[in-house]
Amino acid sequence: MFFNEDEIRFARVWILVWSVLCCASTFFTVTTYLVDMQRFRYPERPIIFLSGCYTMVSVAYIAGFVLQERVVAPRRRAAPSSS
Repeated sequence: MFFNEDEIRFARVWILVWSVLCCASTFFTVTTYLVDMQRFRYPERPIIFLSGCYTMVSVAYIAGFVLQERVVAPRRRAAPSSS
């Protein structure tokens, strides 16, 4: 409503780029933890869990880019007639 098509396209691509970078870095962090779990003791362990959460958030943004408007505005089915 407030943006034209070019601005919306730019914003979608901008969010995609940052979410892919976020997904790659946090996935690398979680994978490093899964390879050697004993290496990360208490002070570092919450960072691993936060990285896992950020991985899921970035996957949600990537899915939002791929699915576009189908996520927020699914097609409506015709209402059944009440006869």
